[in-house]
Amino acid sequence: MEKDYEEMFLEMLANWKTDDADFIREAYSTANMMVNNYSFDRKGYADRIMENPKAKKTFHGICGDWINNFATNPTVWQIRDDRNQLSLERAKILNRSNIDSLIFQNTKSQGKYEKFIRLWMWDSHKTLQQTFSCVIFCFVDRLYHNKLDPELKLKENWWRLPLI
Repeated sequence: MEKDYEEMFLEMLANWKTDDADFIREAYSTANMMVNNYSFDRKGYADRIMENPKAKKTFHGICGDWINNFATNPTVWQIRDDRNQLSLERAKILNRSNIDSLIFQNTKSQGKYEKFIRLWMWDSHKTLQQTFSCVIFCFVDRLYHNKLDPELKLKENWWRLPLI
């Protein structure tokens, strides 16, 4: 029987264990397997997260750390390539709009998901990073659309990123 990685990761989001290294590694592996699928519905999954209050709270915090790290961590910019370039550029625009600061203000979670984010930065294929960024950006668009940089607001489905 094939595992339902989407359901597994949603359950992990709802029951997040910040200080459990084994759990964080398993959550990363599950999310990685989830997005490693050409038919993965990024928008649909962001919508599913929005429907689960516990998962939504956790993912909201993950979004803040993701955007902040992708926008400001110089090491991430040094190891980038064409496969995740656009996700880094969009994170910079969101950072410039203070979206990550708004997320931290609303969730009180700055740095709480760093270990999870670091696994994505160092262990993940760049294409999978870009796919996970799509879910992050779609989720952020739903919560903060009115506060987005005009450069993004003018683009319909700005959160979509190519599969390279």
